[in-house]
Amino acid sequence: MSFGEYGSFESPLMLDANCSATSLSVELNEGWNYVSTNLMPDDYAIANLFDAALDGALLKALGDADFALGNSYTPGIPSVFNSLQSHSDAAGYVIKLNSAATWTSQGMPLEASNTPLDLNEGWNIIGYVPQVALSVETALASIEGNVGTVIDGQNGTVWNPANPNEFNSLLNLEPGRAYWLRMLEAS
Repeated sequence: MSFGEYGSFESPLMLDANCSATSLSVELNEGWNYVSTNLMPDDYAIANLFDAALDGALLKALGDADFALGNSYTPGIPSVFNSLQSHSDAAGYVIKLNSAATWTSQGMPLEASNTPLDLNEGWNIIGYVPQVALSVETALASIEGNVGTVIDGQNGTVWNPANPNEFNSLLNLEPGRAYWLRMLEAS
């Protein structure tokens, strides 16, 4: 084992461990919103992820671990009636608010390359895992050829790989948002 001097004033060696927790803030509208987090929260309970973070503005949350909207959470009712109990990494959610609010999630950043998506054939609601906005083609490059359509349910924009780009209204995928993804095959 040897030791040496690395870097100098003329040629510094920069280390960026980026091992600290961060936060993601998303502006939400009154009514229905499509959301996700690209962070690993300290507490995966839906009540803490949405209800506590939105300070009484949450009316309902829909989602589940299978990239569908089969489970729901409603604040204030007994937990036995809430089928959506915990968050899953890379999951997308549709939440309803009684007023506009800012939703903030906190935790360690997810790594897209270490967060597998076991997508079903047909429609899936997915969260956006990368830490920066990317073009649809770049964000979905690992499943290229298996994507039928992507829809941003929040504003109705659509991307279809069969269309020329000038006919696609959805150009980028962004942190904090959830998207409908139609898969041609399970992946």
